[in-house]
Formats: sequence, C-alpha cells, structure tokens
Amino acid sequence: AIICTRQSEDRPNGAAVVWDLVTQQRVAELEIPPSANPGPPIGAMSPDNTRLVIMTSRNVNGRDVLLVVGYDLKTGKKLAEVE
Repeated sequence: AIICTRQSEDRPNGAAVVWDLVTQQRVAELEIPPSANPGPPIGAMSPDNTRLVIMTSRNVNGRDVLLVVGYDLKTGKKLAEVE
C-alpha cells in the first residue's frame, strides 16, 4: 500500500510511505515534491515492487504542469523526474 500525504506549513514537501500489507512492515518513506493540487498525489508501484512512480502537478509560470517522479524503493533515491 502507498500512503501519500500533502504538504503543510511545517512540511513544504509531501511524503509517500510504502507499506507491505502482508508483513505489515514499512518499506520506505520518501520525500516527494510539493504539489499545486490541494489533495495528495497519485502513486503506483512497479510489478516487482522495487520502484514507485508519483504523479502530481506543479505550478510553472502560472500553469499547472503534470510531474512524474520515479523512485528506487531499496535505496530511496529519485531515479528521474519528468514534466
């Protein structure tokens, strides 16, 4: 399961927490980019559960632009970011 939280005043970026529902263990917690939307971003896992993609939007020159960010769940590192 992926739980995404939106940013707040005390936390300018959001977070994505990934849980293994079978073992009830936390797999990773990743800082994700701030969103132009009021709600949380959307997340999807790779079929082998090693990567996570977060889809959100950001404000660029007054326009909302779709932002897709990929993460490696073993290392927690950002793999790529595409607008």
